Amino acid sequence: MTKNFDAIYSYNAAESYGLAIAVLSTLDLVLAKAFMPPAEAGLYASLTVIGKAILFLPIALAQVV
Repeated sequence: MTKNFDAIYSYNAAESYGLAIAVLSTLDLVLAKAFMPPAEAGLYASLTVIGKAILFLPIALAQVV
């Protein structure tokens, strides 16, 4: 019984951490759109996408290799 609980807890913890990272990484875009002029918000969004690609691309490559 304990073994099953540990597996479920570790899966839920991983999902919770992933959800928290997703929320925190998109919250700045929502705030930028709300408080910046449209041109600046668009530039910020495009730079954020490039930054996320730089951050997550090595993680994806490490999992493949």
